[in-house]
Amino acid sequence: MGLGPSASIANTLVDSVTGAGGGGWLQFHIGDPGASGTTSQAGSTTRIAKSHPAASAGSSTQTGTATLASWAGGSQTLTHWSEWSASSAGTFRGSGAFATGRAVVNGDTLNVSGIVWSCTAAS
Repeated sequence: MGLGPSASIANTLVDSVTGAGGGGWLQFHIGDPGASGTTSQAGSTTRIAKSHPAASAGSSTQTGTATLASWAGGSQTLTHWSEWSASSAGTFRGSGAFATGRAVVNGDTLNVSGIVWSCTAAS
């Protein structure tokens, strides 16, 4: 047997981050969110809902597109995101960086898709 968690544990770990079946909430950042997800928060702290299917083979890819209809945080460049269990407060689940930063101004619509969470299972 290879090293790492079993396939079922890998799926459970991914599902605990994505909120599989119940979804999660994204918050935008202008830098690395840090270990607690609260560093470098963007000017707007509005979180947007997203969803993931249950993990399979230790991976889950976001379904659909999460949309923020109108940015209201001023002119900034968004570089990172954090994932939370609720639209406000809640539990920090993890974070990531966008492939490229996105300059935004008030009134912009933001669409986020294709976020993948994965955990490599023993083979």
